[in-house]
Amino acid sequence: MKKSLLLLSALLLCFTTQAKTPEGMSIFVKHEINATDKISSVGIAQRIRFAYSDMGAEATTNISYAEVITEEGYLEEFMAWEVGVKFGYFSTISVYVEAGIDLSESLLNDNRNDDCCYDYYDQHNSPDGYAGAGIGFQLNRARIEFSARARKIDSELWQSEAYVFYGAQLTLEF
Repeated sequence: MKKSLLLLSALLLCFTTQAKTPEGMSIFVKHEINATDKISSVGIAQRIRFAYSDMGAEATTNISYAEVITEEGYLEEFMAWEVGVKFGYFSTISVYVEAGIDLSESLLNDNRNDDCCYDYYDQHNSPDGYAGAGIGFQLNRARIEFSARARKIDSELWQSEAYVFYGAQLTLEF
């Protein structure tokens, strides 16, 4: 999985450096943890500033690899394609709120039921999502951000044991 994330980050970097990128475009890597779980992500973001203001929004999309412990104590590993949006004040110091969903679970009807012993299907599995807040520090074309997110991670057969994740993100702007 880590090789997949490295390959994807290389492809994203090639895409953003070869194509004419719009102003406010960036690439990022993020790592989130709690006492038992971890989520590593690589993605791209597009920031939009509101007229004559440092207030704005940022749309993000990323591919994530997650390892979470279920309420029953089992380790679940999976990939996710998340989309999200941040709203806030973006300057040398940024403060924002954010929300997002797992688009792969929404579009692909990914119920994460890979267990060999169950043949269970239910169309009422809502997509995983998150809501959080963060703070960032701009250093020329690089930005470091720290965030806290409440996440809903589950399938039809299991739920994650923990819901709060703390993360750090490194962003390079083009």
